[in-house]
Amino acid sequence: MLFNSIDYFLFLAAAVFLVQVWRNSRFQVGYLLLASYLFYSIYHPWFVLLLLGVSLAAYLLGISLPRFRSRALYVAACVVCSFAALCYFKYSAFVLDLLEPILHADTQAWAYNAMLPIGISFFSFQAYGYLWDVYRGNAEPERNIFRFLLFLSFFPQLVAGPIERAEHLLPQLPSAKPLTPSRFSGGVKLICWGLVKKVVIADRLSVLVDVAFNNPGAFSAPFCMLANVGFAFQIYYDFSGYTDIALGSAQLLGVDLMDNFDRPYFSRNIAEFWRRWHLSLYSWFRDYVYIPLGGSKTGLKRNLGNILFVFGISGLWHGAGLNFIAWGLLHGLYIAAYVLYRRVTPVAAFRFGRAWTVLGWLATFSLVCVTWVFFRARNIEAALVYIANEFKVFTMADVLAVCDVVIDSTWLAQPDLLVILLGIPCIELVEQIQSKASRRFFFETHHPLVRYAFGLVLFLSLVNLGYSIDMPFIYFDF
Repeated sequence: MLFNSIDYFLFLAAAVFLVQVWRNSRFQVGYLLLASYLFYSIYHPWFVLLLLGVSLAAYLLGISLPRFRSRALYVAACVVCSFAALCYFKYSAFVLDLLEPILHADTQAWAYNAMLPIGISFFSFQAYGYLWDVYRGNAEPERNIFRFLLFLSFFPQLVAGPIERAEHLLPQLPSAKPLTPSRFSGGVKLICWGLVKKVVIADRLSVLVDVAFNNPGAFSAPFCMLANVGFAFQIYYDFSGYTDIALGSAQLLGVDLMDNFDRPYFSRNIAEFWRRWHLSLYSWFRDYVYIPLGGSKTGLKRNLGNILFVFGISGLWHGAGLNFIAWGLLHGLYIAAYVLYRRVTPVAAFRFGRAWTVLGWLATFSLVCVTWVFFRARNIEAALVYIANEFKVFTMADVLAVCDVVIDSTWLAQPDLLVILLGIPCIELVEQIQSKASRRFFFETHHPLVRYAFGLVLFLSLVNLGYSIDMPFIYFDF
């Protein structure tokens, strides 16, 4: 059941109605739990058993902490409980493929090659985060089994996050907040805003991006650069659009989820980019991997090693392939270079003027776009071919012909290109004006620029909207 489908909104409407009917009653958690498992079973009925197994194991481990004499044994049990299923379903084929030349045997018969359980990366990480918080004393073990099962299966954020923390989500589950007019308005507007990002912009961009990346060596350098930038915005609007729908849906159900994005393409350096992009995953790796390894409180060499390790694991989390590892390590190298730069540069040197800020923004965006090639390409070989094609010599005729090439190579027409060219600036303008604190009740402001830009984007959403309905979200694959 995709978030951009009519079925989902009928399901959500029924869930909101029954939650409000049973608000503050003992049936509310049970109903939301039943709705969440029903939601997950629609993708594949057998995956419900996997989600239930991981949840029960994490629940039993959490309440059993005092019985463990060895804390090291408890941590090992937490790792196995949270990541054993993830490693098998997501990485067995990749690892065995790497081992096949060494073992001189056909290893693929031992691997899991069927459909990846949707959302497994997210609820596995959320389970481990809960267990680590209990271990560190940052959260109390949840003894109500139904609340805990709902904590790992709450359907608005089950399949693609945000990765919630126990201290933030668990206290909200016993009783939903009342559905006030402002809360209803804010939730609906967030859902609409997410649909505009996904259906109007991201799905149109996917047509251009797919053509370019499916034939990495077939197009001119300007066309490849355009598709590269197109994918940067496609994945941002696709994922942040999902997040907006998830936040809006949860808000209608009386729950406030954490935000996942804070205008990442306005970042002035790569460290700032990661403080704005996929915030729940960034903070998860920071709190549960980077800091336990020593973080920045170690020597310089170990600190740089920790950075590379964390970003390498982050790349592997996104996908079982060398191209994803390269994506993560490249970001790690960017961060490591930034750390070295900060160590040798006086603090006063960072008080730049506006021109230098614009230069930093352009440089950061360009570096991020290079990494997106590895993320989107089929494999690392295709990524290298694509990058080489991006930087080959081109003429002014190639630049002028880009629009015609897009129209000839895809079924996008000039109105579609106009929707993209006008929609992206409007979305960025609105999100730049909106303060982070006001996102819960989106567009409550009376700022005229916000109203006009929002109205224009919603108008654009009516243009040829139906063709892209039910296209899956990119992060559903992770």
